[in-house]
Amino acid sequence: MTNHLPGRHLLHDALGFAAAARHVASMPGCHAGELLLQNLGNAIELSLKSILQAHGWSDDRCRREIRHDLVKAWGPLNASAFGRASWRSSRSSPCCRPEPPPGSALRPHIAGGFL
Repeated sequence: MTNHLPGRHLLHDALGFAAAARHVASMPGCHAGELLLQNLGNAIELSLKSILQAHGWSDDRCRREIRHDLVKAWGPLNASAFGRASWRSSRSSPCCRPEPPPGSALRPHIAGGFL
């Protein structure tokens, strides 16, 4: 049995939605904007939940406490060690992507540009 990174399935799905958003961005049409925002929202939601699961949250806990609320998903991350470089403190810096703590299971994924 293979030992997988917690939340990896969500990260995989998030990358699929991000790819769909990239495709939709090139589409002409009156509904392309709606599809783009829907796919981006899904990608962001699943990415945040993937990070929460890497920090010990379960699928069930994400469903109960976060549901589809991106602000609720960001709250625990911003308060955790992962959120040391919070959005408020990093928004004036050239790079707004927070760095995971040393030894974090997500470090290779973030360094590889997946998050």
